[in-house]
Amino acid sequence: MLFFLMLLTILSDGAYADWKKITSNKFSTYYIYVNRTRRMSKNVVRTWILADNKFLSGGKDYLSDIRLIELDCYQQAVRELASTDYSGAMGTGSRIRSSNFITNWDFAPPNSSMEDMLSFGCSIR
Repeated sequence: MLFFLMLLTILSDGAYADWKKITSNKFSTYYIYVNRTRRMSKNVVRTWILADNKFLSGGKDYLSDIRLIELDCYQQAVRELASTDYSGAMGTGSRIRSSNFITNWDFAPPNSSMEDMLSFGCSIR
């Protein structure tokens, strides 16, 4: 019991404390790094997103990835600026690959994880 309480204290005060769960589906749980979310302009928000995959699927060789993204709150679109894949859950383990490139804007489909990210990220002031 003492070990569980110590672990809970470490996790709540440590690196995971700033990650806020946004949404999940049958494949992944998505988190946003609230303290690193910045409004770049009236309509654009820049933030970090962590995708914690529940299992390896679809040819993925990583359990989690952390992405720097921009959210266009007016157009309801998302683009990726950088990404790092990790072998372990919650951005732990070995870094498998990193990339720094700007993708095209993707519009969020209705009732999707991307729409949930936009809704939450754009609500941060």
